Amino acid sequence: MIDANSMPQSVAVFGGGSEIAGEIVKLLVEKRCEHVVLCGPNFQSMEHIRSQIQSTSSAQVDLVHFDLSQIDDIEKVVNNVFSEHGPIDCSIVAGGVLGDQSSDESSPAQVARVATINYVGPAATLTAVRNKYLDQGYGQIIVLSSVAGERVRRSNYIYGSSKAALDGFALSLGESLLEKGIYTLVVRPGFVSTKMTEGLKKAPLSQSPAQVAKDVLRAIEEQKELIWTPVAMRHVMMVYRHLPRKIARRVPF
Repeated sequence: MIDANSMPQSVAVFGGGSEIAGEIVKLLVEKRCEHVVLCGPNFQSMEHIRSQIQSTSSAQVDLVHFDLSQIDDIEKVVNNVFSEHGPIDCSIVAGGVLGDQSSDESSPAQVARVATINYVGPAATLTAVRNKYLDQGYGQIIVLSSVAGERVRRSNYIYGSSKAALDGFALSLGESLLEKGIYTLVVRPGFVSTKMTEGLKKAPLSQSPAQVAKDVLRAIEEQKELIWTPVAMRHVMMVYRHLPRKIARRVPF
């Protein structure tokens, strides 16, 4: 169950190898969470997160195979997680892939892959989670979006457009669940130093997964529905969104 401070006792991560989600879960375990279900395709990454959690707590951590690109299996996996590991108080949807814009933009198959993993798969997952929470009567949903989706740039338009689609879906899903006892938080991080961004030049206001996690935990406690992390990124994007296209394309990030 979820306590008076909005902290869950059990959490499922769809995209269980996510470094950001891993840091969020560590903080939730410090608060009240006793059961974690990491769902993803890379058991090595999930095992690493499990060992970190269990090195400092007695929380139970289960691993489940889950692949956002396997659309036909998503509902079955989500249903199994809720039936075999439930009740699940909080679901974090954190899977995604950056891709390689320079090569992917000439490959229909790669464009489809990025769109599937970043939007279609998460949207299907969120829908399956929604259905379980409506049956359950309560729940929390946390969606890791990106500021890249607020205004899609030439330099990463495949990734950015897929995140824009997810962001819009998640925000409207949250609106539809407002009166049904289900809380939804959409998180828009800026540049985060993870394995996914390794080798890339850091953008302004870059931060670590742990810093993002702290902002997320604070947002849960305050029951916010949308956050930018760091907070200053909100003001940056507010300006950038309204720049004329001829000027925006010259911005070097």
